[in-house]
Amino acid sequence: MRKLLLALLIGGCLGAASPASALQCVPYARQASGVVLSGNAWQWWGAANERYERGSRPQAGAVLVFKRTASMPYGHVAVVDRIVSSREIRIHHANWGSDRRTRGRVTHDVAVRDVSPANDWTQVRVWHAPSDTLGARTNPTYGFIYPARSRATMASVGRRTVPAKASQAMAASATGGKGGAEALNRQVLTRLHASEPDSANTGTTANLPAEKP
Repeated sequence: MRKLLLALLIGGCLGAASPASALQCVPYARQASGVVLSGNAWQWWGAANERYERGSRPQAGAVLVFKRTASMPYGHVAVVDRIVSSREIRIHHANWGSDRRTRGRVTHDVAVRDVSPANDWTQVRVWHAPSDTLGARTNPTYGFIYPARSRATMASVGRRTVPAKASQAMAASATGGKGGAEALNRQVLTRLHASEPDSANTGTTANLPAEKP
């Protein structure tokens, strides 16, 4: 089971060869935020029901859940780093992009803008680095999952334990530049390699959104 999980994490949903540091968005968001959920990215919203608080307002550390679409069949999850304004936040996430610079990699301080009519963050645009603009594609989202629990303890879910130092590593990487990001990549992969996967998690972490301007 461990070999199967690692193959999915490293190979991605297309089964293509990837560098050893490749990450999918789901295991990265799980480790970086402390939100311990299973399933493909879009399934996190339903999985969080009665386990985590959910809402339509961004908070630092919350997980933004993207809906699945034709171009993102597995959806996407990203972690809020900071709030810039009522319409703009910065996130860090893994495996967002369609080229080698972003696919399978963690990117930090990424701009996300709310373009929904009601300012409820149900439609967003994500910064597209190759074109140096906000992507032209509007991405539908469910909203935000907040790490603090109201109905269960933060200690563990099944056999998986929330890493106590995850938030510290996340903060350090955000200010450590490229070296800090690479260090966090290695740390997350080490934690994933050391974890015994639950059967519910096997084969459900693939995600490969291809953002185009």
